[in-house]
Parts: sequence; C-alpha cells; structure tokens
Amino acid sequence: MKKQLLTAVLLMMPSAFAGVLISNPTTGVVSSGLGTSGVTATVTNVALGTGVTGSGTACFAPFCPGGSTPGAGPDYDVLDPVTFRFTDVSIVCTAPSCGNFTMRAAFSFVATSSGLFDIGVGVDGFSTGGASGSITGVIGNGSSFLVGNQTFSYLQSVIVRPGGTGGGTGNGTATNTLPGTTTTTKQPGIQDSFQLGTLAIEQGQTVRGQLIIRVDSMNASTLSFPNSVTMSLVDVPEPASLAFLAMGLAALAVARVSRKA
Repeated sequence: MKKQLLTAVLLMMPSAFAGVLISNPTTGVVSSGLGTSGVTATVTNVALGTGVTGSGTACFAPFCPGGSTPGAGPDYDVLDPVTFRFTDVSIVCTAPSCGNFTMRAAFSFVATSSGLFDIGVGVDGFSTGGASGSITGVIGNGSSFLVGNQTFSYLQSVIVRPGGTGGGTGNGTATNTLPGTTTTTKQPGIQDSFQLGTLAIEQGQTVRGQLIIRVDSMNASTLSFPNSVTMSLVDVPEPASLAFLAMGLAALAVARVSRKA
C-alpha cells in the first residue's frame, strides 16, 4: 500500500529532469535577424557603435554551447523549466570610452501545452574595467506581456599609495605594487537576479521575449557574460495538483505511523 501511494505522489510531482516540448522556436542576436528558425543563433564581432563590438549566442537550454545537439525540429524537447540564455557574451570597447548602445537576444516558440509561469532573469558576468548600464527582460504571449530590468555598475578598483602605482586588471582584480610588495583585492562581478512576474500561456500561443543588455558607459575594456543572462519560465502548480500532492503526503505519513504501530 505504501509503495502504491508513493508511486501516485511521485507521478503528480514535476520532475526536475523532465523536458518540455516547444514547437517552431526562433532565436536571434542583434543583426542576425531576430527570428532565425532553430534553438540557437550566434554572432561574432558585430558593430554595436563607434569603437565597440559584440559577440554572443542566443539559445534554449540544453542546446547552448557545450550542450546537446539539436535535431531538425520543428519540435524540440527543452529543459524544464524552459530556459533561454544569452551566453558567451563579449562586448569589447576599443575607444577611450563607449556608451549609449544595446545588445539584445530574442526568442519565440509555440506552446504545446497550457500553464501559469513565474518569469525570472538571472545575470552572471564581469568587466575588465568600469561599466554601467542595465539588463532588461521582456516576454509576452500576444495579448499580455511582462517587462523588468535591473541596473548594474562595475567600477574599476584603483589603489594608490605613496611611492606606488595603482591600476585595474581583468575579472575585477585590482593590483597595487609597492617596492617589494604586491597587494591584490577582488571586486565582485555582475551577479544579480530579478522577477518579471507571472504569465499565463495557452496551448498554441506564440511566446516572444527578449534579453537586452544596455550599456550607458564603459571605458576601454571588455564586458563579459560568459555564464549568461538567463530567462527562466518556471511552471506554477495548479491548486488542485497541490491539494492532491498534500493529500498523498498525508496518506504516506499515516501509512508510516501505522507501520510503526
């Protein structure tokens, strides 16, 4: 009896390893045509402005660089939760200063099932110098949309001591050299997350979204997001499913107590 109850409960629980089927996905980065068919798109050294170029990949996990090889489509089994990544991003400023530009990744897919989803954005990156701007996430289902953003500011650490010289190096590391002494301090990278809200998606709807990196200012340096700017669509269980799960867990507890008795 206990085994049967456990089986019923597990069948009702969403699996972290289960996939989600999406249909007719598109991906794109900047000028690659925000709507290239498939689950991955890459651009290299695209001009974003005077003295600044950008490279990066837009992809649905697990079909990102180093991940699984996608099939021919048009249906794809992606990760659960559905995860869109703007990864291997490198923005290089070769001028004394750059700013007032954006680099964006876009995606779309046709939903093969209905559900309610919590939409979140995660950011993981760093700069080799000073950089400030914002990350914006946008997603919609044709009739409603969500948007949210988070600013970032990465200040190059400069240490100046009498008799020494100060300066910054890559990955947020600042060094200071004195006669016979070297001091190194670590600065945090650009790591953050924020929620856009909850979006209802119906079977057959086309879902469209974008991840936008806006740079207001940066010096001659590189702004990188090798571990992605990521948008995740996390399924919100229906109240009836939660109630059934609670009943199943309660039944398991009763069965355990009865067995001990």
